[in-house]
Amino acid sequence: MQSIATEAIERAGESTAGFQRLLLAVTAPEVSGARIADELTRFTQRQAADAYHGIAQVNARAMSRLIELVSRYQADYARGLISAGKMAAAGPPPSPPPPPMRSDATEWLFWYQRFSAWITDQQVWSSRLYGALVDEAAAGEVGEDAVRSHGMTFVRDRLPGYMAEVAEASLDSFCDLLAVTDESVRGLTDAVQGAPVTNEITLDVDGAAGSTVGARLLIENNHSEPAAVKCAATPADGFALVVAPTDAQLAPGESQKVEVYVTLPERAPDASVTAGYVTITGHDDVDLTVHVMAHVAMPQPGAVKVRVLDVEVDEAVETEEPSQPDESS
Repeated sequence: MQSIATEAIERAGESTAGFQRLLLAVTAPEVSGARIADELTRFTQRQAADAYHGIAQVNARAMSRLIELVSRYQADYARGLISAGKMAAAGPPPSPPPPPMRSDATEWLFWYQRFSAWITDQQVWSSRLYGALVDEAAAGEVGEDAVRSHGMTFVRDRLPGYMAEVAEASLDSFCDLLAVTDESVRGLTDAVQGAPVTNEITLDVDGAAGSTVGARLLIENNHSEPAAVKCAATPADGFALVVAPTDAQLAPGESQKVEVYVTLPERAPDASVTAGYVTITGHDDVDLTVHVMAHVAMPQPGAVKVRVLDVEVDEAVETEEPSQPDESS
């Protein structure tokens, strides 16, 4: 909790510094009001979709996280009153669908549909849980005094942890929103100052914490002569980033597939974070920077599952006849 609060304070300080740099940029003597208006219009048209996508991602993750949090405590409360068999029959709370990694309207439409279905599943699960509690009470297994006593004990023991988790989720969302804002402010500052546009693309990867996920790039040589291309990976802290191949000789019109492998950390914010960069150089062209963004999905707590597996019986054991007593004895 302390680390999250410290991060929020640091991010707030970085945001303030970013706005100060923007203020200095727009008040510079060489920057006219007309230039500021033009750059603001162009920047808004170019970045509005990405900023909206970033804010939508943050809000979707925050809502899903808080609903999951409430469901987990709801299940823990019911577990103290409902038998293990009825809890198993109710099942674990459903997991929410992760929001899309890109600002594609079709993907977001499908996600909203899946999210609405998840909300319905969540309500059905809550109904099963409380239905089991009503059945226990009707059967005389749980009395009014037991419910009151368990409720008071649960609130006393679990409320501090619940409030801490809510606060942590809120601070995480705050930091994520600041990150979206900071990116927009940095871009606008660069545009007003006339900074050169970088040749950069974004590569999105998505996977579970601790796993290794892959993506693929395609490099094309559109020159009329051969090109020597080099790829260099620079991982961010906590990530491993590998690119293969690192060197390629491309004839005119030839293309080369490049594999990018990202090993995700065991613990990371459930957000889109920078996993590193891949720099592609060749044929004296402007370097291309591939910004690798990763969405790290943390494992969700759930019920213990038991499955029955088919086991092949050894034929020799299966057909073995019991030994007969020795008649000579």
